[in-house]
Amino acid sequence: MPRIVRTPKLLVLALLTACAGAPASGERLVVATWNIHHGRGLDGVVDVDRIADVLRATGADVIALQEVDVGVARSGRIDVAGEIAARLGMTAVFGKNIDYQGGDYGNALLTRLPVESSENHHYAMLREGEQRGLLVVRLRSSLGPLVAMVTHVDHRSDDSERLTCVAELCELARRESAHAAVLAMGDFNDLPDSRVHARVLEDFADAWLLAGDGGGSTYPAGGPQKRIDWVLVHDDAALTPVRCAVPASAASDHLPVVVELGRHGGA
Repeated sequence: MPRIVRTPKLLVLALLTACAGAPASGERLVVATWNIHHGRGLDGVVDVDRIADVLRATGADVIALQEVDVGVARSGRIDVAGEIAARLGMTAVFGKNIDYQGGDYGNALLTRLPVESSENHHYAMLREGEQRGLLVVRLRSSLGPLVAMVTHVDHRSDDSERLTCVAELCELARRESAHAAVLAMGDFNDLPDSRVHARVLEDFADAWLLAGDGGGSTYPAGGPQKRIDWVLVHDDAALTPVRCAVPASAASDHLPVVVELGRHGGA
């Protein structure tokens, strides 16, 4: 039986203050991104209840997850995204990138919004290594049509793979932005002063730069020093970040990023 760790009440209150308003309410939308390390916390225990508790406290309407297992041995062969979604009363959309330990591994999107369609793109890879992907989910929201993109790009010190991946992401985002607001969320494995960050800023705004307070570091969770997990808002989107938060948690080796979005010029 997995150990259940409840989110402290003070953390819940802090998150609700940072991301005020009920889910999908009026002119506000709350989104989050989190590399969940297949549900394995800093104590080495895979615990989807603990992940769900942290996400529930954010009140997020749309949640981007990376390092997600479905039917993989190390996580008990469960559908990790599906199990978390069931606990939150949300819909899960999974994008498989590789086979792993008898199951599937990739990215996922959880949402309480209506899903119109989805597809998973495999990036063109430059060299041997893990196949990386971009999950694209089209949604209906109170703020209009929304496209949520979820990604997790290469971690190696040479940034060439990351640069080609984000170039593909930006090209797809430009196409989608003709008919919807576009968000890109995920683990970009690079820092805000990097060439990768500069490339995405040609097409997107970094939510943390607009509405974050402090450094916003997300990795490693036990003593965060790097801001490598980003929520990006496409330049053509009529949305603006209102508040950002990085909740403390020991449920993964990364911390989540939570962003409240509103309309440009909205109250």
